[in-house]
Amino acid sequence: MSHFNWSRTHGIAFAQQMLEEGCQTACIAVCGYSSHEIRVWAERVGLPVLSGGVSLEDQRLVVSDLEQTKGFEFDLVWVANASADVLPHPYSLEDEQHRDLARLYVVLTRARRELYVSYSGVVSRFFAFDKCADVFAADDLRRYALERVDLQPTRPRAIAPETQVRQAAGAWEKMTGEAFLHSRYAIGISVDLARKIRELVDGKGLRRGTEWKKWRTMGDACADLSRQRIQSRRTWGPEMSVQLEELASLLSAGDSS
Repeated sequence: MSHFNWSRTHGIAFAQQMLEEGCQTACIAVCGYSSHEIRVWAERVGLPVLSGGVSLEDQRLVVSDLEQTKGFEFDLVWVANASADVLPHPYSLEDEQHRDLARLYVVLTRARRELYVSYSGVVSRFFAFDKCADVFAADDLRRYALERVDLQPTRPRAIAPETQVRQAAGAWEKMTGEAFLHSRYAIGISVDLARKIRELVDGKGLRRGTEWKKWRTMGDACADLSRQRIQSRRTWGPEMSVQLEELASLLSAGDSS
């Protein structure tokens, strides 16, 4: 088992122990994995995934990505995999890395009583443990080895380096919403925009009269919106229309670079 997998395993074992000792709620938040990958892994280990439909009265221990923790609070939060090669995301643009920092801030502020951050190798540059020793107490996880849990976790899908992405210029335009959300192109988008994309770019499309209600591909949706169609903006909503236009502009600029 890799150091990262071991630390994530340990986080669950530690959280379970704390629950037995009186802690009421706990969350294992994993950096560097998509919500889909975390859902697959959570099913394997038999833990619920944090979402708007989860009641913390029924589920005391949940797992999550960073962004889904918004709006929740826990007695204990364990942030796993906060390594330098994960945060910020290695393939995110420099001026977009503040989104990773914002998501990290959200999860760090979800802890009411206890907060743990684990990493392997070098810690993310978002942390400066040498300058905040009065806040974080650094230690080696191996000193706190608990009973090992057999997780058999899924690994993240490989992400193409920038050179390969450039060769696939315009590939995002041909994707359905679901395929897009599982690609590197979706890095940094908001949860609300992701939900809209999944709902409206369904791979089939839906047209009523002259008005499109759903689109087959991301390219179709963005092209329709770029024509300043009132109907499209009404379907996406004012805020999501702006976010989608900004995303399309960013991706198109990347294609041409």
